[in-house]
Order: sequence, then C-alpha cells, then structure tokens
Amino acid sequence: MTARQAVESTLLMLCICAASPLLSSCAQEKSVPTGPPRRQGPAPAPQTSGPKPPGGTPGKPDPTTTDKVKKALQATQMPMSWQTVEVETLGNVVHLKGTVPDEQQKVLAERIARQSAGVRFLVENELKVGGEAKKPAP
Repeated sequence: MTARQAVESTLLMLCICAASPLLSSCAQEKSVPTGPPRRQGPAPAPQTSGPKPPGGTPGKPDPTTTDKVKKALQATQMPMSWQTVEVETLGNVVHLKGTVPDEQQKVLAERIARQSAGVRFLVENELKVGGEAKKPAP
C-alpha cells in the first residue's frame, strides 16, 4: 500500500466513524407505524360554524362593497368618467364591466377595486378597451 492509499484509507475511516452516530440517530428517530394504516388522500375539510367571510355567501349580491368600489373609482383624479364602469359584487368577487379608453385605465380600475374592496375579495376585470366608452345599462 502506498502512502497516498494509506492516507485515503485513514480519511475514509474517519468519515465513516464521524457519520456513524448521525446515521444511527436518524434510524432511531424513524418510528415504525402501529395500528391501522393512515388514509391516503386529502384531509377532510374542518367543519366550523364560525362567522362567514365578508361578502356573504358566494353569488349573493353585496351592495356595501359595490358602493365602496364605485366611490373609490369616482374619487380618482382621472380625465375619464368612471360612469362607464359597472361594478357588481357577488359573494367575494367584485366584477368590473364596461368599456374604458385604454389599457392604463383598465389596470387602474382593477387596482382601485382591489384596494377599496379589501384583501378578501377577488376582482374579475371584465373591462373592454375601446375607442369611446359606453355607459353600462342601468
């Protein structure tokens, strides 16, 4: 055996000795399951009877949030009239419909709706970008 082989052999033995306690503790920490096997798949949803999230049940109109978003849009210092944007809140979803002059106005309307409605609401931006903005049906 050459000197190099002897050094490599010694280093290998040191590494094995150093890793041995770590490996044995890992093996000891693994528990052997006892009892019936656990059910695979997603966990069942917890059943709670606590308060419902803001906005009511899905699909139910929420005029309070709708008014909040409309007022926030009207308070914006923009050259366009926000009367062309229809706002409707159903459950936890704020829907923006209508036509705006450009993409910047569309993005701005969505941002204002998100900020005014709150983090628990999803904003569906269904605004169309077009030439002349048309007033939504009453």
